[in-house]
Amino acid sequence: MYHHVMAGDGKNLPEDSSFVGLADFEAQSLALSTAGYKTLDFTELGSILDDKMKAPEKPVIICIDDGYAETLKSVLPVLSGNRQKAVVGLVTACIGEFDDWQKARKEYYKIIDETLVVEYSRLCFSFVSHSQTHPFLSRLSDNELEKELRDSKQTIEKLTGKPVNTLIYPYGDRDERVKTGLAAAGYRFGVSISAKTRYVLEDLLDLRRVYVKKDENTGTFMRKLSPWYLWYRGLRRR
Repeated sequence: MYHHVMAGDGKNLPEDSSFVGLADFEAQSLALSTAGYKTLDFTELGSILDDKMKAPEKPVIICIDDGYAETLKSVLPVLSGNRQKAVVGLVTACIGEFDDWQKARKEYYKIIDETLVVEYSRLCFSFVSHSQTHPFLSRLSDNELEKELRDSKQTIEKLTGKPVNTLIYPYGDRDERVKTGLAAAGYRFGVSISAKTRYVLEDLLDLRRVYVKKDENTGTFMRKLSPWYLWYRGLRRR
């Protein structure tokens, strides 16, 4: 799981741990490639689960939340050079605007515009929903929740011409009502930050991710992909 990938290192990036330096991302992308990992999107994951596609020996999904213009521009040549792809969670009401949900921060960051969504969807990015306005979904009324899920899905499908089967929960916030609404809105996968499940695919509407933080060396990054680490993190959450 990534949010911001920006030029520079930990010394000149914002203090927030979600800001990863481009050099670190390059090293992590290369480490995945060298170790034989194959990047997937959620359409391919669905095909694997339906026995319509053979799973690679080492599958991994790279998620980039929010769709920041600077981040996607920075990582595009890295992914392309390593023949990798990434999944981007879009906040559809902010396409072409700024991340107005980050009100606690002094600085706002630009989200890619519609033209780039269309262009990038033909390259190495697949776009999924990150809601319409980035709210805490569990705090919404039933009608508000339905609108957030439905409208964001429809917006992305209209722009890219591709079906959207995944939502990345804003703030990782979800409960059973949200998950039920997600399934009713036509989503197959719900992606969180952490979960109480021991295994990544134990609950398709509550998929766990590995949080990649600023200044993590390649060794730490690769250890986070090991089965024992994923099992241990799930065990701690139970």
